[in-house]
Amino acid sequence: MTIFLIVIDIFFLLGGLYSVYWQSQIEIRSIYKISALIYTVLIGAFLLVGIDANILYIIMVAEFLASALVGGIGGLGTRKIIASGLFSGAINYSDIQRVTIISVNLNDKPKSSVIFQTSRLRQINLSFNRSYQEIRSFLDTKLNKDVEVEIIDNII
Repeated sequence: MTIFLIVIDIFFLLGGLYSVYWQSQIEIRSIYKISALIYTVLIGAFLLVGIDANILYIIMVAEFLASALVGGIGGLGTRKIIASGLFSGAINYSDIQRVTIISVNLNDKPKSSVIFQTSRLRQINLSFNRSYQEIRSFLDTKLNKDVEVEIIDNII
């Protein structure tokens, strides 16, 4: 069991470092995904119920909780799109085939929701506290010219 916990500790440590590295590259930060916080609380409570005095287990739980909380951060980076979620990762701009930008105006504050579709038919959804024009102009500098960009304006 000790070897298993050491392997899991290393896995969570490397995953956390990977996430923090790519999140440090974010130029336009998306809105924090609250679902990451909810999952962290639910799974963390489950893990803490079976708490063991073993230091390796305590380290594993702490690394998992930190990785899950940090996983709610996403955005548009210098070289990649950083998706939100525990197992989300970073996606190359060159892998994007289609982008849908949805403009939402709530209380006269600009918000945008962006759906990226990759060549592997994966969809990534990020929401921003920025206008769709800002997001569009940033993406124009990063995406290939053949990427289809659809803008849905004035929702709500």
